[in-house]
Amino acid sequence: FVERAQADESEVEGLIHWRHVRHNNSAKIGKRAREYVRGSVRDAGNIDVKGYKTELQSPAWVCCCKYELLLSEDGSRIEGQFLFNGGGGGDSRFTLQKLAPQEATEWRQKRDEEYPTAEA
Repeated sequence: FVERAQADESEVEGLIHWRHVRHNNSAKIGKRAREYVRGSVRDAGNIDVKGYKTELQSPAWVCCCKYELLLSEDGSRIEGQFLFNGGGGGDSRFTLQKLAPQEATEWRQKRDEEYPTAEA
């Protein structure tokens, strides 16, 4: 996430890179999608974001959702939960892991080779 501070609140905007790592249908494992999100930071590491655009899906499997996120104390991960329109939680909780600098570089290189962006 890239954070932007404003007068008396803090807003965030970012991109979630989704990838199936487990699924009943083995053909879906490895499938990827991107979801652009924006929202705000609340107290104690709580972050509320909402998706506004998705891409790289064929067929579509990610929709724009609302999320409640909590940054771990050491900053190594973000625990999250889907919040669908009308309330209620999603199918399960998820964890976004922070990668070591070398791992992040390798991950970005592989991602960019497989899924180039319009900016690239």
